[in-house]
This record gives sequence, structure tokens and C-alpha cells, in this order.
Amino acid sequence: MLMMALGAILTMWRFPHIPLARWLHRWLVEAPAARMARAHPAQLFFLVIVAGVMLAGGEMILLMGGAEAAMALAWQLSLYLDAGVALAAAGALTKVRPLLALLRHRPRQRPQAARRRRRQRVGAAPTPPANDDDPAALAA
Repeated sequence: MLMMALGAILTMWRFPHIPLARWLHRWLVEAPAARMARAHPAQLFFLVIVAGVMLAGGEMILLMGGAEAAMALAWQLSLYLDAGVALAAAGALTKVRPLLALLRHRPRQRPQAARRRRRQRVGAAPTPPANDDDPAALAA
């Protein structure tokens, strides 16, 4: 596998004008670069973490044998899931922060007309009507 990769690199580097080198360059360099340019930074971060876990996990499985290899494989898969959950939570947090800021924002002041209407309604309680029909009050 390593020799094939070195052969492809050597072909693209030393003979860039032959059709095979152009084809290799298009599919091994340009296409992945275009996909990575469209990706979100969180996806690239996840790619780096997964690649690191895969490289470290593969070496651990080779060093162990038997039941230990199965346990190491289960541990490796749990690391993949943990990394995926952590990155999904980090991505969700970037979407939730603006929403929380919006919810914490104080409401706008009411327009002037609405304040005026409210002020008119909240006035003092009306006074009871005068009792002018009382004969004692007329005599005095």
C-alpha cells in the first residue's frame, strides 16, 4: 500500500503532463481539496480526531491478541462514539448560543402611543357622585 502511494506521488511529481498523472492529480488532490473546502470547520476537526483515533487504535489491536484485541476494538469504537458526541455537542452549542443571547435580550420599550393609552387607563379611581338630595345638607 505504501509503495502504491509512493508510486502515485512520484508519477504526479516527476511526470505531470502524462494522462495518468493528470487523472491521479484530479482524483487524489483536486477532488478531496474541493470537498474539504466545502466542509464546515467542525467537520474537519472531527476528521482529524477520527484519523488520530484510528491510527492509535489500530496499533493497540496489533499489540494485543485474543480477548484483549476484542476489548481494544470495543474501546476504540467507544472512542469514536465519544468523539462524535463531543463534536456534535460542540456544533450544537454554536447554534444555541445566539438563541440564548436572543432570549436573554430585554424587550424593547413600548411605542409612545401605547404608553400614552396605558397611562390614560390607569388613572385614579372615579369619585362617587355627590349626594345633593339630602335635606340636612341643604338646610345648613
